[in-house]
Amino acid sequence: MNYCHLMSIASCLFFVLQGCNRAQNSYFSYEHIPSAGWKRNYEAVFRPEITDNMPLYGVSIELRHNNDYPYRNICFFVSLEKGGRTVRNDTVEYQLADNFGKWLGSGNTLFQKTLPYIEKYHFPDTGQYTIRIKQGMRLNVLPGVEDVGLRIEKR
Repeated sequence: MNYCHLMSIASCLFFVLQGCNRAQNSYFSYEHIPSAGWKRNYEAVFRPEITDNMPLYGVSIELRHNNDYPYRNICFFVSLEKGGRTVRNDTVEYQLADNFGKWLGSGNTLFQKTLPYIEKYHFPDTGQYTIRIKQGMRLNVLPGVEDVGLRIEKR
């Protein structure tokens, strides 16, 4: 093998190992919303395991919606729990379309948007957390939302 070939293999191995390391330091999951719509009392529930509570984490809500979604914005009720105890409760609102009704985010018929929830969060303890997300649009059934997700990454 020549030197260039060895360097190429070493570079690939480095990036594969970095990807594995990043995967250990993050949480990412989606929950599908039934096609009939997101019922007002339905909670998307996520249970990330935090193994290192020393660094700061970025927490974002991931949303996939289609053209049937009737509003330019969306509101969520978000609760963060540890061991059955509520650590944090928030009501958050995000813009999904501009003033002209053009959807923000990526996609053509299915739109994907990352919605920053907490930029820098220090989890108070290690272990399993429960994060609950409910739609806060005050409709009994909210149409057009296909998936809601949660992403947690070390900063």
